[in-house]
Amino acid sequence: STLFNTVNGVIGAGVLALPYALRLDGALVGGLLILLVAGLSERSATMLLWVSDATKQRLYAGIGGAVGGPILSRVVDVAVILQNLGLLIGYLVICGDLIPEFVAYSRGDTDAGEGTIDWQFRAIILAVLSAVVFLPLSSLKSLDALRFTTIVGLVCVLFFVVVSAVLGSMTAVDPHTVPCDATRGEMKLVPATFVDFLQSAPL
Repeated sequence: STLFNTVNGVIGAGVLALPYALRLDGALVGGLLILLVAGLSERSATMLLWVSDATKQRLYAGIGGAVGGPILSRVVDVAVILQNLGLLIGYLVICGDLIPEFVAYSRGDTDAGEGTIDWQFRAIILAVLSAVVFLPLSSLKSLDALRFTTIVGLVCVLFFVVVSAVLGSMTAVDPHTVPCDATRGEMKLVPATFVDFLQSAPL
């Protein structure tokens, strides 16, 4: 379950961020960056497994402590907390942006998503999600209790990938087939500006 939770956290956030990163970086530079990061991730995972076997440690903080002492162990703990906090904030922002638009669109409001944001409704959505979903899940004492939500999350990620691929294919054939913000503008091969690269590279 720990493996699935880690995969869900990393892949879920990455899949949600990739379309925006590719839009800024372009297909060529974005594709090269994806390959570079994939290679670095594979190498990092291999090194972590090797050090874990050598030190007989199974936790990130334990590996950090075995390699660099208690200071590095604390640094690793802080890094993991910051990563999880960043993921949670990212999911909150996405939910706060998309759920009000979905509700407005389901009511027949075709102008939803055109830059008009109902901040009060957005705040209510975030408060309810935090109190009903995120707080109870983050208060669980064991990651094993998240195994069912992890499966649901992975299914949602797979659904997102399939829908994005279908919409992307339809847009490539006819840019006017899918009337949404994603079809606006042309796909670039390289970033338009260096600022675009700096904005998307961390993603």
